Amino acid sequence: MFDRNINLVTETLCILICLILFAYQVKRIKKEKSEKWLCAIIASNILMLAGDITDCCFNGKPGKFGYVISIIMSLVVYYAASGVLLFSLLGWLISFVEQKRKISKWWIRIGYILTIVQILIAITLPITKINYFDEATNSYVRGDLFWLTQIFPIMIFFVSLILLIRFFKVFRRKELFFIGCFTSVPVFAMIIQIIYSDYLLINVAVTLGLILIINFIQSEREYKKEQNIKEIILHENEKLEEMTRRQENLNNQLIDVLCGAVEAKDMYTRGHSIRVAKYAREIMYRLGGDEKAQHEVYCIGILHDVGKISVRDEIINKHGRLTDEEYEQIRLHTVSGFQILRGVDVIPDLAFGARWHHERYDGKGYPNGLAGENIPLVARIISVADAYDAMTSNRSYHSVMPQSEVRKEIEKGMGTQFDPKIAQIMLDMIDEDLQYEMRQMKFNGIINILLIDDDTFIHDLLEQSLVDENYCISFANSGEEGIEMLKENKYDLCLLDKEMPGMSGFDVLEWIHKYKSRLKVIFITGDRDYASIKKSSELGVVDYITKPINMRILKESIHSVLTH
Repeated sequence: MFDRNINLVTETLCILICLILFAYQVKRIKKEKSEKWLCAIIASNILMLAGDITDCCFNGKPGKFGYVISIIMSLVVYYAASGVLLFSLLGWLISFVEQKRKISKWWIRIGYILTIVQILIAITLPITKINYFDEATNSYVRGDLFWLTQIFPIMIFFVSLILLIRFFKVFRRKELFFIGCFTSVPVFAMIIQIIYSDYLLINVAVTLGLILIINFIQSEREYKKEQNIKEIILHENEKLEEMTRRQENLNNQLIDVLCGAVEAKDMYTRGHSIRVAKYAREIMYRLGGDEKAQHEVYCIGILHDVGKISVRDEIINKHGRLTDEEYEQIRLHTVSGFQILRGVDVIPDLAFGARWHHERYDGKGYPNGLAGENIPLVARIISVADAYDAMTSNRSYHSVMPQSEVRKEIEKGMGTQFDPKIAQIMLDMIDEDLQYEMRQMKFNGIINILLIDDDTFIHDLLEQSLVDENYCISFANSGEEGIEMLKENKYDLCLLDKEMPGMSGFDVLEWIHKYKSRLKVIFITGDRDYASIKKSSELGVVDYITKPINMRILKESIHSVLTH
């Protein structure tokens, strides 16, 4: 009697829990296949719990009604529902695996076969008498073949276990633990119940397992939601980083464009801004500035002379001494540069370098006569770098000065023209430059240009037209010959005909990309098709000159390419 009361209390509590779980799961049944199988497990367990409770109420009580109720509960609920429950467990496990990986349909077919056999055994129990109820006492009796009623549910469990082992790599450790417990605990409870028939443990174990697994599934949902949010945030961050990179690239390209526009006005200052920028960046590094500060002073150095765009070409390129009025025009480039750059807020001090790089430490500079540390740091850095490059470059009024003289001039300007601390850093850099490499070198010598064109008229035209320039032109009559010359010699620029017998210009360009990727190429062709122009640009051709050649256009193109 005591055992019956314990069974009634525990299973009544379990059926209430399962009803709550079923109501919770029904709301989610449309979302995933595994949710449907979980509902089937709960429904099967509710039926078995109802059968247990009903059996506890009528088992052992005489009477026809009690006997009929007990037999129905025993046959339909105990045996048939237990098979369905374990089959649902298998189906849930299969659907869980299928979320991660595709598997064979034979797994579920095996489950179907075992469940159908179990149900057939349950239906035929009144005939086979494997298990039966004694009508006189209305009590449960186990036959000699009782084990047949238990073997097929256990076999379903073993199929689930094999499935779990077969695909264990698709599960995380936490998943493996919870799923393993959920599928195995009911079977252990069944074995205990077979041995100790007075205690109804299977449904209690299933109920506890359901609480455990639904709680686990809910935590997994929260985990997945968290992961999805993290992925969204990561994706948005990547998009933001990409936008930032594009913006930085655009900024750098615009800086390059402005720098090119300034240097295109004066052949004597080619590369000046970039050299000043490099020296300024090194000075900032030695002052202890971080990467951001180094990059910003580099950009400021590149654009420090942008105001020269507003100065007339005849003044910029004048040979000989400037008049006082012309010198005043030159001095105004600091104000013009400031006005051009003052609205750019990507680099806050960008306009400062342009306006105040000609201020002097002693206050005798221009345009505002600022003195000492009242001059912005970036302007003091650019001032030293600019003066150094002016002395180490070819200008219309002087050639590259000897390194010793340059050092003396920097030393002489410490505390008067230059910030002493920054000037000392420049002196250290000079002392370390044993080979005197910090000077204008690239465009002082002969520029080697290779023309690959089968038209000898073009050869003669370029040879005559560029005779006064600082260029040395070599000629190749075909793509094959041009490639051989590229293998044997170093060239600064390649002028390439797009259409030639044998190898086309695009074929030669492909070879250049592979073996001489730093070599700049200008196409020379009679093809005016925009599609060809677009294609050549996409392949890295820096300019597209059409025949008959306008030499002024070609010279400007060569000058611009070499400047950049």
